[in-house]
Amino acid sequence: MSALDVSGKEIEAAGCFQVGDKVYCCIRPENISIELRDPDDFTSARNVFPAKITDVDSMSHFLKLTLDCGFPLVSFVTREAFSVLDLGEGKPVFATFKATAVHVIRKGAHL
Repeated sequence: MSALDVSGKEIEAAGCFQVGDKVYCCIRPENISIELRDPDDFTSARNVFPAKITDVDSMSHFLKLTLDCGFPLVSFVTREAFSVLDLGEGKPVFATFKATAVHVIRKGAHL
């Protein structure tokens, strides 16, 4: 397990990189879970960040939430989850994701 500094926030990631490496940090939107309260005591996710929903876009069968948690994140949620959780633009939430969901790519690496 390693830690990445992203805009002054620490993200835990599973990957092979060294201190000082310049990397890209990619997390697929479907791997970001949204919680209404801090799940720190009852989650296996290594990354939990307070966030604010800054934008909501319809993507056919689901919604795309743009989040600000000190750095930008995007999460996909079902319409049912959006309704049940009473989500909307400006709503404070917690964004969670596992360290294994973080894809770390060295800058300058050939893709």
